[in-house]
Amino acid sequence: MSGATVCLDTNRNQKCDSDEPTAQTGAGGTFSLDVPDDIDANAYSIVVDVVAGTIDEDTGQPIVNPYILSAPAGKPGFVSPLTTAVQAAIERNPVLTSEEAEAQVKGQIGAGSDTSLFEDYVAAKKDTSNESAADYERLHKVAQVTAKVMAENQDAITTAASDAGLDIEQVYQDLLALVLDAVLDQLDESAQVVDDSGDSFDIDTTEVTVADTTNIEEDLEEAANATSFTAVPVETVLASKANWVWSEREEWDGVSYDYYEYGEVGFDSETGNLAETLWEYNADTNAWENWTEDGIRLILTSNGWEHFSDNVSAWSVTFNDDGSASVSLGSNADNLKLTAAQLDVSGKKMQSFMQGKETGLFGTKVPADAVFADDSIAYRVNWIANEDSYELDSWTDCDDPSVYNGNCNVLWGHSTSGPATSFEELIFPDETTADSSYHYAHIGDELGARFIDDGRVQITDAANGNEVSYGSWSYQTVHGTKLMMVNVPDRFSSRLWEDEGQLFLAVQDGYVRQGEFTAAGEIAFDDDYWFNETAMDSLLSQFNFSL
Repeated sequence: MSGATVCLDTNRNQKCDSDEPTAQTGAGGTFSLDVPDDIDANAYSIVVDVVAGTIDEDTGQPIVNPYILSAPAGKPGFVSPLTTAVQAAIERNPVLTSEEAEAQVKGQIGAGSDTSLFEDYVAAKKDTSNESAADYERLHKVAQVTAKVMAENQDAITTAASDAGLDIEQVYQDLLALVLDAVLDQLDESAQVVDDSGDSFDIDTTEVTVADTTNIEEDLEEAANATSFTAVPVETVLASKANWVWSEREEWDGVSYDYYEYGEVGFDSETGNLAETLWEYNADTNAWENWTEDGIRLILTSNGWEHFSDNVSAWSVTFNDDGSASVSLGSNADNLKLTAAQLDVSGKKMQSFMQGKETGLFGTKVPADAVFADDSIAYRVNWIANEDSYELDSWTDCDDPSVYNGNCNVLWGHSTSGPATSFEELIFPDETTADSSYHYAHIGDELGARFIDDGRVQITDAANGNEVSYGSWSYQTVHGTKLMMVNVPDRFSSRLWEDEGQLFLAVQDGYVRQGEFTAAGEIAFDDDYWFNETAMDSLLSQFNFSL
Protein backbone atom coordinates (compact mmCIF):
# COMPACT_ATOMS: atom_id res chain seq x y z
CA MET A 1 0.00 0.00 0.00
CA SER A 2 1.36 3.43 -0.86
CA GLY A 3 -0.26 6.62 0.38
CA ALA A 4 -1.77 5.16 3.56
CA THR A 5 -1.46 6.88 6.95
CA VAL A 6 0.50 4.98 9.62
CA CYS A 7 0.72 5.80 13.31
CA LEU A 8 1.73 4.51 16.72
CA ASP A 9 -1.63 4.22 18.50
CA THR A 10 -0.60 5.72 21.84
CA ASN A 11 -4.16 6.35 23.03
CA ARG A 12 -5.35 2.92 21.83
CA ASN A 13 -8.40 4.23 19.95
CA GLN A 14 -7.55 2.48 16.64
CA LYS A 15 -7.21 5.68 14.64
CA CYS A 16 -4.38 8.04 13.77
CA ASP A 17 -4.69 11.27 15.77
CA SER A 18 -2.75 14.47 15.21
CA ASP A 19 -0.73 14.12 18.43
CA GLU A 20 0.55 10.61 17.64
CA PRO A 21 3.73 9.68 15.73
CA THR A 22 2.47 9.51 12.14
CA ALA A 23 3.83 8.87 8.64
CA GLN A 24 2.70 8.08 5.10
CA THR A 25 3.57 4.81 3.39
CA GLY A 26 5.78 4.99 0.35
CA ALA A 27 6.48 2.52 -2.45
CA GLY A 28 6.32 -1.06 -1.19
CA GLY A 29 4.38 0.05 1.88
CA THR A 30 7.51 1.32 3.62
CA PHE A 31 7.23 3.84 6.45
CA SER A 32 9.27 5.34 9.26
CA LEU A 33 7.85 6.74 12.50
CA ASP A 34 9.66 9.40 14.52
CA VAL A 35 8.90 8.26 18.08
CA PRO A 36 9.85 10.60 20.99
CA ASP A 37 12.32 9.19 23.53
CA ASP A 38 9.73 9.27 26.33
CA ILE A 39 7.41 6.86 24.46
CA ASP A 40 8.04 3.11 24.48
CA ALA A 41 7.25 2.20 20.88
CA ASN A 42 6.94 -1.51 21.79
CA ALA A 43 4.07 -0.79 24.17
CA TYR A 44 1.60 0.29 21.49
CA SER A 45 0.10 -1.21 18.36
CA ILE A 46 0.63 0.12 14.85
CA VAL A 47 -2.45 1.38 12.99
CA VAL A 48 -2.65 1.90 9.23
CA ASP A 49 -5.52 3.98 7.87
CA VAL A 50 -6.10 2.73 4.32
CA VAL A 51 -8.21 5.55 2.91
CA ALA A 52 -9.97 5.78 -0.43
CA GLY A 53 -7.35 6.61 -3.04
CA THR A 54 -4.53 4.66 -1.35
CA ILE A 55 -2.77 2.65 -4.03
CA ASP A 56 -2.99 -1.11 -3.71
CA GLU A 57 0.31 -2.22 -5.20
CA ASP A 58 -1.03 -5.74 -5.78
CA THR A 59 -3.39 -4.36 -8.42
CA GLY A 60 -1.94 -0.90 -9.11
CA GLN A 61 -5.42 0.52 -8.53
CA PRO A 62 -6.65 3.02 -5.91
CA ILE A 63 -8.60 1.66 -2.95
CA VAL A 64 -12.36 2.34 -3.19
CA ASN A 65 -13.63 1.14 0.21
CA PRO A 66 -11.37 2.20 3.12
CA TYR A 67 -10.37 -0.06 6.00
CA ILE A 68 -8.02 -0.19 8.99
CA LEU A 69 -4.94 -2.39 9.38
CA SER A 70 -3.02 -2.96 12.60
CA ALA A 71 -0.22 -4.98 14.18
CA PRO A 72 0.25 -5.96 17.84
CA ALA A 73 2.44 -3.99 20.22
CA GLY A 74 6.09 -4.88 19.70
CA LYS A 75 5.49 -6.13 16.14
CA PRO A 76 5.92 -2.99 13.98
CA GLY A 77 7.98 -4.49 11.16
CA PHE A 78 5.18 -5.66 8.88
CA VAL A 79 1.50 -4.68 8.95
CA SER A 80 -1.05 -6.66 6.94
CA PRO A 81 -4.60 -8.01 7.04
CA LEU A 82 -3.22 -11.10 8.81
CA THR A 83 -1.42 -9.13 11.54
CA THR A 84 -4.71 -7.25 11.89
CA ALA A 85 -6.45 -10.55 12.57
CA VAL A 86 -3.82 -11.33 15.22
CA GLN A 87 -4.40 -7.94 16.87
CA ALA A 88 -8.16 -8.53 16.71
CA ALA A 89 -7.73 -11.85 18.53
CA ILE A 90 -5.78 -10.05 21.27
CA GLU A 91 -8.43 -7.35 21.61
CA ARG A 92 -11.06 -10.03 22.23
CA ASN A 93 -8.82 -12.05 24.50
CA PRO A 94 -6.41 -9.59 26.17
CA VAL A 95 -4.44 -12.24 28.08
CA LEU A 96 -3.15 -13.80 24.85
CA THR A 97 0.42 -12.98 23.90
CA SER A 98 1.06 -11.98 20.29
CA GLU A 99 2.61 -15.42 19.73
CA GLU A 100 -0.46 -17.20 21.13
CA ALA A 101 -2.82 -15.05 19.07
CA GLU A 102 -0.68 -15.70 15.99
CA ALA A 103 -0.91 -19.46 16.63
CA GLN A 104 -4.69 -19.14 16.85
CA VAL A 105 -4.92 -17.31 13.49
CA LYS A 106 -2.42 -19.65 11.83
CA GLY A 107 -4.52 -22.59 12.96
CA GLN A 108 -7.64 -21.06 11.42
CA ILE A 109 -6.05 -20.44 8.03
CA GLY A 110 -3.91 -23.57 7.96
CA ALA A 111 -0.61 -21.68 7.78
CA GLY A 112 2.58 -23.74 7.66
CA SER A 113 4.48 -24.18 10.93
CA ASP A 114 7.61 -22.61 9.41
CA THR A 115 5.84 -19.39 8.44
CA SER A 116 5.37 -16.21 10.45
CA LEU A 117 2.42 -13.86 10.05
CA PHE A 118 4.76 -11.02 11.02
CA GLU A 119 7.06 -11.61 8.04
CA ASP A 120 6.68 -9.78 4.74
CA TYR A 121 5.00 -12.45 2.63
CA VAL A 122 5.56 -10.48 -0.58
CA ALA A 123 9.33 -10.59 -0.11
CA ALA A 124 9.35 -14.11 1.33
CA LYS A 125 7.46 -15.66 -1.58
CA LYS A 126 10.04 -14.23 -4.01
CA ASP A 127 13.00 -15.60 -2.03
CA THR A 128 14.08 -18.68 -3.98
CA SER A 129 16.23 -19.84 -1.03
CA ASN A 130 13.23 -19.85 1.30
CA GLU A 131 11.80 -23.37 1.60
CA SER A 132 8.47 -21.83 2.70
CA ALA A 133 8.17 -19.54 -0.33
CA ALA A 134 5.07 -21.37 -1.60
CA ASP A 135 3.47 -21.09 1.84
CA TYR A 136 4.10 -17.34 1.84
CA GLU A 137 2.55 -17.03 -1.62
CA ARG A 138 -0.57 -18.68 -0.18
CA LEU A 139 -0.51 -16.32 2.82
CA HIS A 140 -0.37 -13.36 0.44
CA LYS A 141 -3.53 -14.58 -1.29
CA VAL A 142 -5.31 -15.24 2.02
CA ALA A 143 -4.36 -11.70 3.07
CA GLN A 144 -5.86 -10.30 -0.14
CA VAL A 145 -9.16 -12.05 0.55
CA THR A 146 -9.06 -10.89 4.19
CA ALA A 147 -8.52 -7.29 3.07
CA LYS A 148 -11.56 -7.58 0.81
CA VAL A 149 -13.59 -8.91 3.75
CA MET A 150 -12.49 -5.87 5.78
CA ALA A 151 -13.25 -3.32 3.09
CA GLU A 152 -16.67 -4.64 2.11
CA ASN A 153 -17.80 -5.21 5.69
CA GLN A 154 -16.59 -1.81 6.85
CA ASP A 155 -18.55 -0.20 4.04
CA ALA A 156 -21.73 -2.20 4.79
CA ILE A 157 -21.53 -1.76 8.57
CA THR A 158 -20.75 1.96 8.37
CA THR A 159 -23.64 2.49 5.98
CA ALA A 160 -26.03 0.55 8.22
CA ALA A 161 -24.94 2.49 11.31
CA SER A 162 -25.40 5.80 9.51
CA ASP A 163 -28.82 4.77 8.20
CA ALA A 164 -29.80 3.89 11.79
CA GLY A 165 -29.01 7.45 12.82
CA LEU A 166 -25.93 6.55 14.85
CA ASP A 167 -23.02 8.96 15.30
CA ILE A 168 -20.21 7.21 13.40
CA GLU A 169 -17.54 9.03 15.39
CA GLN A 170 -19.12 7.95 18.66
CA VAL A 171 -19.46 4.28 17.68
CA TYR A 172 -16.17 4.16 15.74
CA GLN A 173 -14.40 1.58 17.91
CA ASP A 174 -17.49 -0.63 18.16
CA LEU A 175 -17.87 -0.40 14.38
CA LEU A 176 -14.28 -1.55 13.83
CA ALA A 177 -14.80 -4.33 16.38
CA LEU A 178 -17.80 -5.57 14.40
CA VAL A 179 -15.80 -5.44 11.15
CA LEU A 180 -13.05 -7.51 12.75
CA ASP A 181 -15.61 -9.97 14.11
CA ALA A 182 -16.49 -10.63 10.47
CA VAL A 183 -12.80 -11.02 9.62
CA LEU A 184 -12.17 -13.55 12.39
CA ASP A 185 -15.36 -15.44 11.60
CA GLN A 186 -14.34 -15.74 7.94
CA LEU A 187 -10.66 -16.67 8.28
CA ASP A 188 -11.41 -20.33 7.55
CA GLU A 189 -13.55 -19.35 4.58
CA SER A 190 -10.94 -16.91 3.24
CA ALA A 191 -8.28 -19.61 3.30
CA GLN A 192 -10.62 -22.13 1.69
CA VAL A 193 -11.39 -19.74 -1.17
CA VAL A 194 -7.67 -19.55 -1.93
CA ASP A 195 -7.18 -23.31 -1.73
CA ASP A 196 -10.22 -24.08 -3.88
CA SER A 197 -9.15 -21.56 -6.54
CA GLY A 198 -5.66 -23.00 -6.98
CA ASP A 199 -3.73 -21.42 -9.84
CA SER A 200 -6.88 -19.66 -11.08
CA PHE A 201 -7.10 -17.41 -8.00
CA ASP A 202 -8.20 -13.88 -8.94
CA ILE A 203 -8.95 -11.42 -6.15
CA ASP A 204 -11.05 -9.25 -8.48
CA THR A 205 -13.56 -12.06 -9.07
CA THR A 206 -13.43 -13.44 -5.52
CA GLU A 207 -16.65 -12.95 -3.60
CA VAL A 208 -16.70 -12.53 0.18
CA THR A 209 -19.46 -12.64 2.77
CA VAL A 210 -20.83 -9.39 4.13
CA ALA A 211 -22.31 -9.38 7.63
CA ASP A 212 -26.07 -9.17 8.10
CA THR A 213 -26.66 -5.63 9.39
CA THR A 214 -30.38 -5.95 10.07
CA ASN A 215 -29.85 -5.56 13.83
CA ILE A 216 -26.92 -3.16 13.63
CA GLU A 217 -27.35 -1.52 17.05
CA GLU A 218 -27.53 -4.86 18.85
CA ASP A 219 -24.58 -6.16 16.81
CA LEU A 220 -22.47 -3.12 17.74
CA GLU A 221 -23.29 -3.64 21.41
CA GLU A 222 -22.22 -7.29 21.22
CA ALA A 223 -18.99 -6.31 19.44
CA ALA A 224 -18.30 -3.79 22.20
CA ASN A 225 -18.84 -6.48 24.83
CA ALA A 226 -16.44 -8.86 23.07
CA THR A 227 -13.61 -6.30 23.17
CA SER A 228 -14.19 -5.12 26.76
CA PHE A 229 -12.74 -8.07 28.69
CA THR A 230 -9.87 -7.42 31.12
CA ALA A 231 -7.25 -9.80 32.51
CA VAL A 232 -7.99 -11.60 35.77
CA PRO A 233 -5.80 -14.11 37.67
CA VAL A 234 -6.85 -17.73 37.07
CA GLU A 235 -6.65 -18.28 40.83
CA THR A 236 -9.40 -15.68 41.29
CA VAL A 237 -11.58 -17.36 38.66
CA LEU A 238 -11.24 -20.81 40.22
CA ALA A 239 -11.84 -19.43 43.72
CA SER A 240 -15.23 -18.16 42.55
CA LYS A 241 -16.19 -21.54 41.03
CA ALA A 242 -16.42 -20.80 37.30
CA ASN A 243 -19.06 -22.60 35.22
CA TRP A 244 -18.90 -23.82 31.64
CA VAL A 245 -21.92 -24.64 29.48
CA TRP A 246 -22.20 -27.30 26.78
CA SER A 247 -25.05 -28.19 24.41
CA GLU A 248 -25.35 -30.32 21.30
CA ARG A 249 -27.97 -31.64 18.88
CA GLU A 250 -27.59 -35.06 17.30
CA GLU A 251 -29.79 -36.66 14.66
CA TRP A 252 -30.40 -40.40 14.38
CA ASP A 253 -32.76 -41.84 11.78
CA GLY A 254 -34.35 -38.44 11.24
CA VAL A 255 -34.96 -37.79 14.95
CA SER A 256 -33.21 -34.94 16.80
CA TYR A 257 -31.84 -35.37 20.31
CA ASP A 258 -30.70 -32.35 22.33
CA TYR A 259 -28.17 -32.55 25.15
CA TYR A 260 -27.45 -29.89 27.77
CA GLU A 261 -24.72 -29.92 30.42
CA TYR A 262 -22.83 -27.55 32.64
CA GLY A 263 -19.92 -27.93 35.02
CA GLU A 264 -18.67 -25.98 38.03
CA VAL A 265 -14.86 -25.83 38.14
CA GLY A 266 -12.79 -24.79 41.14
CA PHE A 267 -9.53 -25.51 42.94
CA ASP A 268 -9.13 -28.18 45.60
CA SER A 269 -6.49 -26.82 47.97
CA GLU A 270 -6.09 -30.20 49.68
CA THR A 271 -5.15 -32.14 46.56
CA GLY A 272 -3.66 -29.26 44.57
CA ASN A 273 -5.88 -30.30 41.66
CA LEU A 274 -8.85 -28.91 39.82
CA ALA A 275 -12.28 -29.87 41.16
CA GLU A 276 -15.40 -30.20 39.06
CA THR A 277 -19.11 -30.87 39.63
CA LEU A 278 -21.09 -31.91 36.55
CA TRP A 279 -24.79 -31.55 35.75
CA GLU A 280 -26.92 -32.71 32.81
CA TYR A 281 -30.49 -31.89 31.93
CA ASN A 282 -33.04 -34.72 32.03
CA ALA A 283 -35.93 -33.79 29.73
CA ASP A 284 -38.09 -36.59 31.15
CA THR A 285 -37.95 -35.23 34.71
CA ASN A 286 -37.44 -31.59 33.70
CA ALA A 287 -34.54 -31.39 36.15
CA TRP A 288 -30.77 -31.00 36.27
CA GLU A 289 -29.09 -34.16 37.53
CA ASN A 290 -25.58 -34.66 38.87
CA TRP A 291 -23.28 -37.03 36.99
CA THR A 292 -19.64 -38.15 37.09
CA GLU A 293 -17.16 -38.22 34.23
CA ASP A 294 -15.65 -41.71 34.05
CA GLY A 295 -14.12 -41.60 30.57
CA ILE A 296 -10.47 -41.96 29.64
CA ARG A 297 -8.09 -39.98 27.45
CA LEU A 298 -5.46 -41.62 25.25
CA ILE A 299 -2.44 -39.33 24.94
CA LEU A 300 0.72 -39.98 22.95
CA THR A 301 3.77 -39.53 25.19
CA SER A 302 7.40 -40.58 25.05
CA ASN A 303 6.18 -43.86 26.55
CA GLY A 304 3.66 -44.43 23.75
CA TRP A 305 -0.11 -44.28 24.18
CA GLU A 306 -1.01 -43.72 27.83
CA HIS A 307 -4.41 -43.76 29.54
CA PHE A 308 -5.48 -40.82 31.69
CA SER A 309 -8.74 -39.98 33.40
CA ASP A 310 -11.03 -37.60 31.53
CA ASN A 311 -12.16 -36.17 34.88
CA VAL A 312 -10.96 -32.60 35.46
CA SER A 313 -9.95 -33.55 39.00
CA ALA A 314 -6.99 -35.42 37.45
CA TRP A 315 -5.31 -32.12 36.54
CA SER A 316 -2.76 -30.72 38.98
CA VAL A 317 -2.58 -26.92 39.24
CA THR A 318 0.24 -24.45 39.89
CA PHE A 319 -0.60 -20.75 40.07
CA ASN A 320 1.98 -18.45 38.48
CA ASP A 321 3.05 -14.92 39.41
CA ASP A 322 1.80 -13.52 36.08
CA GLY A 323 -1.80 -14.54 36.84
CA SER A 324 -1.74 -17.66 34.69
CA ALA A 325 -1.83 -21.23 35.92
CA SER A 326 -0.02 -24.37 34.82
CA VAL A 327 -2.08 -27.56 34.69
CA SER A 328 -0.80 -31.04 33.98
CA LEU A 329 -1.85 -34.68 33.81
CA GLY A 330 1.72 -35.77 34.49
CA SER A 331 5.29 -35.29 33.32
CA ASN A 332 4.70 -37.18 30.07
CA ALA A 333 1.16 -36.00 29.35
CA ASP A 334 -0.67 -32.79 28.49
CA ASN A 335 0.85 -29.68 30.02
CA LEU A 336 -1.29 -26.60 29.54
CA LYS A 337 -1.19 -22.94 30.41
CA LEU A 338 -4.43 -21.36 31.68
CA THR A 339 -5.14 -17.65 31.36
CA ALA A 340 -8.37 -15.77 31.92
CA ALA A 341 -10.16 -12.47 31.25
CA GLN A 342 -13.45 -11.22 32.67
CA LEU A 343 -16.37 -8.89 31.95
CA ASP A 344 -19.16 -7.67 34.22
CA VAL A 345 -22.32 -8.75 32.38
CA SER A 346 -24.85 -7.47 34.90
CA GLY A 347 -27.99 -6.39 33.03
CA LYS A 348 -26.65 -7.63 29.69
CA LYS A 349 -28.66 -9.97 27.46
CA MET A 350 -27.90 -13.62 28.10
CA GLN A 351 -28.19 -14.64 24.46
CA SER A 352 -25.37 -12.24 23.55
CA PHE A 353 -23.01 -14.58 25.42
CA MET A 354 -24.58 -17.84 24.31
CA GLN A 355 -23.85 -17.96 20.59
CA GLY A 356 -20.77 -20.15 20.42
CA LYS A 357 -20.29 -23.69 19.22
CA GLU A 358 -20.79 -25.18 22.68
CA THR A 359 -23.32 -22.69 24.08
CA GLY A 360 -25.48 -21.77 21.07
CA LEU A 361 -28.17 -24.44 21.49
CA PHE A 362 -28.37 -23.72 25.23
CA GLY A 363 -28.87 -20.04 24.38
CA THR A 364 -32.02 -20.84 22.42
CA LYS A 365 -33.58 -22.12 25.63
CA VAL A 366 -33.50 -18.77 27.41
CA PRO A 367 -35.87 -15.92 26.51
CA ALA A 368 -34.52 -13.39 24.02
CA ASP A 369 -35.00 -10.54 26.51
CA ALA A 370 -33.53 -12.33 29.55
CA VAL A 371 -30.65 -10.45 31.23
CA PHE A 372 -28.03 -11.39 33.80
CA ALA A 373 -28.52 -10.48 37.46
CA ASP A 374 -26.33 -7.96 39.28
CA ASP A 375 -22.77 -9.12 40.03
CA SER A 376 -22.75 -11.53 37.08
CA ILE A 377 -19.35 -12.14 35.49
CA ALA A 378 -18.47 -13.79 32.19
CA TYR A 379 -14.99 -15.25 31.65
CA ARG A 380 -12.77 -16.10 28.74
CA VAL A 381 -10.70 -19.08 29.88
CA ASN A 382 -7.85 -20.13 27.60
CA TRP A 383 -6.35 -23.63 27.71
CA ILE A 384 -3.11 -23.22 25.75
CA ALA A 385 -0.92 -26.18 24.79
CA ASN A 386 2.65 -25.81 26.05
CA GLU A 387 3.79 -28.58 23.71
CA ASP A 388 2.48 -30.50 20.72
CA SER A 389 -0.39 -32.72 21.81
CA TYR A 390 -1.76 -35.88 20.17
CA GLU A 391 -4.91 -37.34 21.69
CA LEU A 392 -7.23 -40.18 20.68
CA ASP A 393 -10.86 -40.18 21.68
CA SER A 394 -12.29 -43.10 23.61
CA TRP A 395 -16.01 -43.83 23.74
CA THR A 396 -18.16 -46.82 24.58
CA ASP A 397 -21.62 -46.07 23.14
CA CYS A 398 -21.53 -48.71 20.38
CA ASP A 399 -23.29 -52.09 20.55
CA ASP A 400 -20.35 -54.01 22.01
CA PRO A 401 -17.19 -52.00 22.89
CA SER A 402 -15.37 -55.17 23.93
CA VAL A 403 -15.21 -56.21 20.29
CA TYR A 404 -12.88 -53.24 19.69
CA ASN A 405 -10.86 -53.70 22.88
CA GLY A 406 -13.08 -51.36 24.87
CA ASN A 407 -13.03 -48.37 22.51
CA CYS A 408 -15.69 -47.76 19.85
CA ASN A 409 -13.42 -45.24 18.10
CA VAL A 410 -12.67 -47.30 14.98
CA LEU A 411 -12.71 -46.70 11.21
CA TRP A 412 -14.00 -49.09 8.53
CA GLY A 413 -11.35 -50.13 6.03
CA HIS A 414 -11.33 -50.25 2.24
CA SER A 415 -10.04 -53.79 1.86
CA THR A 416 -12.03 -55.25 4.77
CA SER A 417 -15.71 -55.41 5.64
CA GLY A 418 -14.98 -54.34 9.19
CA PRO A 419 -12.82 -51.97 11.26
CA ALA A 420 -9.33 -51.38 9.87
CA THR A 421 -6.43 -52.78 11.85
CA SER A 422 -3.75 -51.08 9.73
CA PHE A 423 -3.36 -47.98 7.58
CA GLU A 424 -2.99 -50.20 4.52
CA GLU A 425 -6.57 -51.45 4.97
CA LEU A 426 -7.81 -47.85 4.68
CA ILE A 427 -6.01 -46.87 1.49
CA PHE A 428 -7.62 -47.08 -1.97
CA PRO A 429 -5.19 -47.84 -4.83
CA ASP A 430 -6.52 -45.03 -7.02
CA GLU A 431 -9.39 -42.59 -7.47
CA THR A 432 -11.33 -44.90 -9.77
CA THR A 433 -11.40 -47.55 -7.08
CA ALA A 434 -12.39 -44.93 -4.53
CA ASP A 435 -15.29 -43.79 -6.70
CA SER A 436 -16.65 -47.29 -7.19
CA SER A 437 -16.08 -48.80 -3.76
CA TYR A 438 -18.83 -48.79 -1.15
CA HIS A 439 -16.65 -48.59 1.94
CA TYR A 440 -15.51 -45.31 3.43
CA ALA A 441 -14.43 -44.15 6.86
CA HIS A 442 -16.80 -41.92 8.84
CA ILE A 443 -14.80 -38.93 10.10
CA GLY A 444 -17.64 -36.60 11.03
CA ASP A 445 -21.31 -35.76 10.91
CA GLU A 446 -22.41 -37.24 7.55
CA LEU A 447 -18.82 -37.05 6.28
CA GLY A 448 -17.21 -40.10 4.71
CA ALA A 449 -13.53 -40.27 3.75
CA ARG A 450 -11.66 -42.45 1.28
CA PHE A 451 -7.86 -42.29 1.58
CA ILE A 452 -6.24 -42.56 -1.84
CA ASP A 453 -2.72 -43.89 -2.37
CA ASP A 454 -1.55 -40.65 -4.00
CA GLY A 455 -1.96 -38.68 -0.75
CA ARG A 456 -5.44 -37.29 -1.37
CA VAL A 457 -8.53 -37.73 0.77
CA GLN A 458 -11.83 -37.98 -1.09
CA ILE A 459 -14.58 -36.62 1.18
CA THR A 460 -18.24 -37.38 0.53
CA ASP A 461 -20.71 -34.97 2.13
CA ALA A 462 -23.96 -36.91 2.62
CA ALA A 463 -25.64 -33.80 4.00
CA ASN A 464 -25.22 -32.06 0.63
CA GLY A 465 -26.23 -34.61 -1.96
CA ASN A 466 -23.03 -36.68 -1.63
CA GLU A 467 -20.95 -33.76 -2.89
CA VAL A 468 -17.30 -34.76 -3.26
CA SER A 469 -14.38 -32.64 -2.06
CA TYR A 470 -10.70 -33.35 -1.55
CA GLY A 471 -8.18 -33.01 1.25
CA SER A 472 -4.79 -34.59 1.78
CA TRP A 473 -2.96 -37.00 4.08
CA SER A 474 0.66 -37.81 4.91
CA TYR A 475 2.59 -39.97 7.34
CA GLN A 476 4.41 -38.56 10.34
CA THR A 477 6.30 -40.32 13.14
CA VAL A 478 5.98 -38.95 16.70
CA HIS A 479 7.62 -40.59 19.73
CA GLY A 480 8.32 -43.60 17.50
CA THR A 481 4.64 -43.96 16.57
CA LYS A 482 3.50 -43.75 12.95
CA LEU A 483 0.56 -41.38 12.42
CA MET A 484 -1.53 -40.43 9.40
CA MET A 485 -2.01 -36.64 9.48
CA VAL A 486 -5.18 -35.56 7.65
CA ASN A 487 -6.10 -32.18 6.19
CA VAL A 488 -9.70 -31.56 5.16
CA PRO A 489 -11.37 -28.44 3.71
CA ASP A 490 -11.95 -25.91 6.49
CA ARG A 491 -15.69 -25.78 5.87
CA PHE A 492 -15.93 -29.30 7.35
CA SER A 493 -13.99 -28.53 10.53
CA SER A 494 -17.02 -28.02 12.78
CA ARG A 495 -18.56 -31.32 11.58
CA LEU A 496 -15.57 -33.55 12.29
CA TRP A 497 -15.80 -35.90 15.25
CA GLU A 498 -12.43 -34.42 16.24
CA ASP A 499 -13.27 -30.72 15.91
CA GLU A 500 -10.79 -29.00 18.24
CA GLY A 501 -7.53 -29.59 16.31
CA GLN A 502 -6.08 -31.27 13.23
CA LEU A 503 -7.43 -34.72 12.47
CA PHE A 504 -4.98 -37.63 12.59
CA LEU A 505 -5.24 -41.42 12.56
CA ALA A 506 -3.24 -43.93 14.58
CA VAL A 507 -3.16 -47.68 15.12
CA GLN A 508 -3.78 -48.21 18.83
CA ASP A 509 -4.58 -51.46 20.61
CA GLY A 510 -5.19 -53.32 17.37
CA TYR A 511 -7.37 -50.82 15.48
CA VAL A 512 -7.08 -47.60 13.44
CA ARG A 513 -8.56 -44.78 15.51
CA GLN A 514 -8.99 -41.04 14.96
CA GLY A 515 -7.73 -38.23 17.16
CA GLU A 516 -6.84 -34.56 17.21
CA PHE A 517 -3.50 -32.78 17.12
CA THR A 518 -2.96 -29.43 18.85
CA ALA A 519 0.27 -27.55 18.12
CA ALA A 520 2.25 -25.92 20.90
CA GLY A 521 0.94 -22.41 21.52
CA GLU A 522 -2.53 -23.11 20.16
CA ILE A 523 -5.68 -22.99 22.27
CA ALA A 524 -6.38 -26.63 23.11
CA PHE A 525 -10.02 -26.27 24.19
CA ASP A 526 -12.46 -23.57 23.11
CA ASP A 527 -15.23 -23.57 25.71
CA ASP A 528 -16.85 -20.28 24.72
CA TYR A 529 -17.70 -18.13 27.73
CA TRP A 530 -17.59 -19.34 31.32
CA PHE A 531 -19.67 -17.75 34.08
CA ASN A 532 -19.40 -17.05 37.79
CA GLU A 533 -21.93 -18.60 40.16
CA THR A 534 -24.29 -15.60 40.03
CA ALA A 535 -24.36 -15.56 36.23
CA MET A 536 -24.86 -19.32 36.07
CA ASP A 537 -27.76 -19.14 38.53
CA SER A 538 -29.28 -16.46 36.27
CA LEU A 539 -28.98 -18.72 33.23
CA LEU A 540 -30.50 -21.71 35.02
CA SER A 541 -33.39 -19.64 36.32
CA GLN A 542 -34.26 -18.65 32.74
CA PHE A 543 -33.60 -22.04 31.08
CA ASN A 544 -36.79 -23.37 29.47
CA PHE A 545 -36.51 -26.64 27.57
CA SER A 546 -39.84 -26.05 25.83
CA LEU A 547 -38.62 -22.93 24.00
